Amino acid sequence: MKKVSWSGIMILISLLVACGGEEPEELHNDGVPEVVEVEILLPEIEPGEEVVLATKVTQGQENVEDAQEVEFEIWEHDNKVESEMISGEHQGEGIYEISYTFVEDGIYHVTSHVTARGMHVMPTEQVIVGDVSEEELEKLEEESAHDDSEEHDHQHHQ
Repeated sequence: MKKVSWSGIMILISLLVACGGEEPEELHNDGVPEVVEVEILLPEIEPGEEVVLATKVTQGQENVEDAQEVEFEIWEHDNKVESEMISGEHQGEGIYEISYTFVEDGIYHVTSHVTARGMHVMPTEQVIVGDVSEEELEKLEEESAHDDSEEHDHQHHQ
C-alpha cells in the first residue's frame, strides 16, 4: 500500500511541475513575489490641449515590459458613472502611455488598471485641470479628510 501511495504522490508532483509553464516571478528572500508597483505620471494639464498620460510599471528594480493589460480610466470628480477606459500602449522601459484631451476645467481622477505577472494594481491620482473654484477645492479637501478618517478607522478594525 505504501508503494502505491508514494507512486501516486510522485505522479501528482510530476503533473503539477509540468503544468507550471509560467516564468517564475521575481521573489523576495522569503519566497513571496515582489509587488508590481505602478506610478502614474501626469504633466501640467490645460483644458483643450492633448497631453500624454503615462504609467511606469516596475517589480523590484526591474521595469515590467510584459504587462498583460494597462488601461487608463478617467472621470470627472463626482461623475464616475461616465468614466472612460483607454488602453495604454507600451513605450519601453516600463512605460505605458495614452494621449488624452481634458475638454473642460475641473477636478478629474485618473486610475491606471495594470495586470502584470499575476497581480492587478490600480492606483488613482487626482488632477486639477484649468481653473477650479475655491468651493470645489474646499469640497474636495473635506471629502479627502473624510476618506482618510474612514481609512484610518478601517485599519483599526482589521
